[in-house]
Amino acid sequence: MRYTKKYVWIGTLLVMVLLLIGSCTSAFKQTTESYGVENTAYLEIVGQAYSSVQVAIDGGERFTVDVNKNKKGTPVTSNKYTYKIPVGAHDIVVTADEKTLVSRKIYTSVGEVNIVEIP
Repeated sequence: MRYTKKYVWIGTLLVMVLLLIGSCTSAFKQTTESYGVENTAYLEIVGQAYSSVQVAIDGGERFTVDVNKNKKGTPVTSNKYTYKIPVGAHDIVVTADEKTLVSRKIYTSVGEVNIVEIP
């Protein structure tokens, strides 16, 4: 009888230790999601209207953009044409009719509207 109580005590202790160790891990996949401000900046081209204005970012493929004909400094919500770009440093080349109008480096931050004026 004496040995039986000892084994019950050891068995109970072993079960408790296993429960504690098992509770440290989860059978469910845990993920972290973040909500809030997008990690995006905006590019706006302002100036004269050309027949075909194209922009290349960091030497990538050129894409056609529409030009805002209003003055710079207007909020992004009131401008018709703004383009999302990644946050960071970028080389921007703006061309029209196969002629380079603007070529420069810009630095963007989250939510910032970068205005590039073309002549």
